[in-house]
Amino acid sequence: MNERHDDLQEIIDAALREMAAEEGDGFDPQACNLAEFCRRTGLTRSRARTVRAHGFRALPHGNSGRRAAPGVLAGHTGLVDDLLRRGVTNSQVIFERLLGQGYAGGLTTVKTYIAAHRDLVPARRRRAAPQGGRGQRFRTAPGEAYQMDWGFVAVERPGGERARIACFAMVCHHCGSAHVEFFPNARQENLLIGMLHAFSALGVPATVLTDNMKSVVVRHGSVVATDRAAAYVGVLAELEVAAHAAYDPKDRSEGTINRVNTVHSLLGAFMEPFKGVSTKHLDAYLAWFRWCRTFMATDSGTAECTVARQLTNGVCRSRIRDMFNVLPPYMDYWAEAAA
Repeated sequence: MNERHDDLQEIIDAALREMAAEEGDGFDPQACNLAEFCRRTGLTRSRARTVRAHGFRALPHGNSGRRAAPGVLAGHTGLVDDLLRRGVTNSQVIFERLLGQGYAGGLTTVKTYIAAHRDLVPARRRRAAPQGGRGQRFRTAPGEAYQMDWGFVAVERPGGERARIACFAMVCHHCGSAHVEFFPNARQENLLIGMLHAFSALGVPATVLTDNMKSVVVRHGSVVATDRAAAYVGVLAELEVAAHAAYDPKDRSEGTINRVNTVHSLLGAFMEPFKGVSTKHLDAYLAWFRWCRTFMATDSGTAECTVARQLTNGVCRSRIRDMFNVLPPYMDYWAEAAA
């Protein structure tokens, strides 16, 4: 490589052409005014003399293309880079680790290498300022809102065959009290029965919240809140409800309508350890579940009072031998389904 083809050569050629045009035909580049040449090209006087000695050609640097001889850190840079990527920047620590690998250089070389490779060190983590909670707490008054939903549980039929039955649940938004009941299916008539039993146990609320239930049965004049499923509009209009509020289940700015799913999750976790649950004992399992939930859902003082009251006034009307004489529920339904 004898010449450089970059902007410097173009600048030199342009300066010489301008000076030749000003001085006329007798212009000699070797005898040109060196100060004027430096002013036009921006070169230092020393660099201008070198360029003139080379016939006004911008030659590459004399060490261009040469490779530097390997230094004392050759073969050890991988360890230093790894330590720098892990945030270790103490030169003395890195130097001691290099000595264990047979490094024969000095500490100054290590410091120089670290300073030249600071880009490998990860940025320090900065603790962000607290920005407060993102959620909005949703509170309801006593008797203001209930939520109901269907769930499904796998059970064992009298003949040993496994089947799925419907589980109706209604929960009070204020205190968390729940009514849970099993049905053969989730038809509209069973929904009505479940709601009547829940209202008898919990009371009639001002608002009933549902999600994607196919049919909703409410009393005249109730306020019903659902999601935005189109199926609710016509049904609730025929039932002449007082008001219908539709919410986006993903938008919690006005509260959540998914609390009843917690009851189904708790019931599923309660039933999971039992193997081969028979349908004729479902009421007993539900009573057990409701007792455990009542005991665990309140504070310790209320729980102790509840236990004392149960022990004092509780009456057990069933005996162990009676458990063997219990008939499975909904036998007429199973007989009709089998036929």
